[in-house]
Formats: sequence, structure tokens, C-alpha cells
Amino acid sequence: VPAGHMIPIAETLGLVRLIDKAVAEMVVNVLARHPSAVISLNMSGTTATDPRWYPEITAILVRNPEAARRLIVEITETVALGDLEDTARFVRQLKALGVMVAIDDFGAGYTSFRNLRAMPIDMLKIDGTFILGIERDPINRAMVSSMVQIARQLGLQTVAEFVENSAGLE
Repeated sequence: VPAGHMIPIAETLGLVRLIDKAVAEMVVNVLARHPSAVISLNMSGTTATDPRWYPEITAILVRNPEAARRLIVEITETVALGDLEDTARFVRQLKALGVMVAIDDFGAGYTSFRNLRAMPIDMLKIDGTFILGIERDPINRAMVSSMVQIARQLGLQTVAEFVENSAGLE
């Protein structure tokens, strides 16, 4: 079952934290077995903004600090901005363990630049809707260029979703 179908149901049933915990444990185990691997892990919004989750993820990562330094936790822009204070606290706790944090689907939500500055993240993942056909769309090129410039000014890495060809990459 695709995650896009399963996760909303798991969130409705209150089961998504169990899924996130199991996936986080699997990812950390893979990182422990493969010392050169770096893995990104999407975390559900329900989990990322639940203070009861912090001890769970911390316990998983403290057992393998080397793996934590090769983990990127992705939270969606809309989740990050839903409760900025709780999300910022969660991000700070992850970063204290050596985890990198990315805002996923950047540009698809309602980000204000003030909120972006307040979030202690490492990376922006630009939403793929801005990238698809970018070589033919001057507005999307301008928007992506602006996002990348802002990210550079903030010292953030950028990743573009849905790069499909060399023209899009350019």
C-alpha cells in the first residue's frame, strides 16, 4: 500500500507514531550496518509535533550516535509551521543528537520568511511542482532561484524534487 494512502489512515486511527517508531528503528539499524550510508526519513506531522515522541526518537538515536549523524529527518512545511514552537523544539532536540533536519515540500505551504529563520533546520527540499517543466516556465525558474538564494543566505542546503533531466537540473 502506498504511504500516501496508508499514513492518513494510520494518523486517523492513532497508529502513525508506531509506524514512525518502527521505521526510525529500521533506518538506524541500516545506518549501523552500512557506515557510508546517509538516509532521509520522512516523519509524519502527528509524530513531529507530539512531545511524547521526543523520548522515543531520542532513545533510538542515543543507542547509535554514529547513525544519528547520517540521518536526515524530513518534516513537511505545513507541519513545521502548524505549531512553530513545538516543531522548533523537536528540531533542536534532533540536531543536538547530530541529526540533520530538512523542510520537505518547501514552497507548497504557507511559509513566511520570518518563520523560516526561526526554524533551526539544515536543508530545504523544494517542492517538485516548481521543478517539473522548469526549463519552460520562467516564473518557476524565478521562484526556485529566489528560494535557493534565500537558502544560501541562511546557510541551508537545498534539494530539488522531481529533477527529471539535465535541462531541469541546469
